[in-house]
Amino acid sequence: MSAPRATGGFILRWGEAHLEPETYQRTLAAAAADLEHEVGALASQGTPEASAAARRLAARARWVYARVLLGAVAMDRQAAARRVRWWVLLPACVAVLLGILGGQLVASEAGVEPPPLVGTLVFLGVGATLGALMASTPRRILEGEAPGAAWLAVVAVAVTGLVGVAAGGASRWVRLGPLQIQIATLAMPFIGLGLGALAAQRRRGQALALLGAALAAMALTADLASAIVVAALAVGIASHGEGARRAVPETLALALVGVGLAGLADPILAPSLGSEGVLGLVVQSNFALGVLSFVALGLVAALPWGLWAQARRWRGPGSDPLALAPVVTLSASLLVPIAMAPWVPSVLPLLGYGGSALVASFLGLGAAMALSPRAAGRAPHTASM
Repeated sequence: MSAPRATGGFILRWGEAHLEPETYQRTLAAAAADLEHEVGALASQGTPEASAAARRLAARARWVYARVLLGAVAMDRQAAARRVRWWVLLPACVAVLLGILGGQLVASEAGVEPPPLVGTLVFLGVGATLGALMASTPRRILEGEAPGAAWLAVVAVAVTGLVGVAAGGASRWVRLGPLQIQIATLAMPFIGLGLGALAAQRRRGQALALLGAALAAMALTADLASAIVVAALAVGIASHGEGARRAVPETLALALVGVGLAGLADPILAPSLGSEGVLGLVVQSNFALGVLSFVALGLVAALPWGLWAQARRWRGPGSDPLALAPVVTLSASLLVPIAMAPWVPSVLPLLGYGGSALVASFLGLGAAMALSPRAAGRAPHTASM
């Protein structure tokens, strides 16, 4: 290997694995060829000054490659952003605003202090921005980096269980000034993408290891609802993809053990009034607001499944567990809180009170948008004769 390639080898390998092939050839590969030519030309002069200049140029290769890589990633992101259906974020924002209205009305009806309106609107802005960034991330980068990001998310949840802010016997939060962040909720989209990427790459052993670590971290934070969401998305992902059903039995067994441990640890905290969010609109005397609440729930439930239905048409049924991952995560995050509402307080995605859930919901929705076949630039699936 030449000196410039040896110096910037990691950057070149990362770019080749994560950039679109055409982008890599036009940027990093071209830059490496130019740099090698310049170094070779200097070295061929045979003078001490030229040799020293060649060594300095080769030593700076990694910085040259880093600048080129940033530009190449920006090119791929722009190309991906042009294929994304951005209107999907609009009904999500409408659902959030309806959820905020529901929390305010429920609090007013009960005569208690309502959830902080300004804070929720700030989280809406942050969530929508992060969701847009996720939506414009190329699929190759998502698939390549998802397992590592998932393991970092699991470690963050485990650390929270050990040193986080405790309440009622559960340690699920990290305090940042006036904010209290629920790490497990923020970790959910990344854990789902990690499991989906490993399933797509047929790395079943690593997927089971990630699932076990995630469930153990949820048990450490005494968070039954999050453990059930992780278990549901793992079983859903395992049941899709070519040859993936062979992983269902061990995935289901591991999920049941993890949920059982989390259930033994969960102190079942008292429900928070604000967490009812848009569901609070249902019990209001205003019929129109009650109808709007169901519209908001329908929007949240239909958006990811609409994207997945399109993915099935373009790539064939059950063939893309990575694209399924954010869909199952959002759907489980919606259904589990409703099912557990009488026993365990949870937050609905997009609709409930809680900045962490809001940001995580937009991250998941952005991932679903990025992994849709239109955003990936794939042609429709046609059955062979």
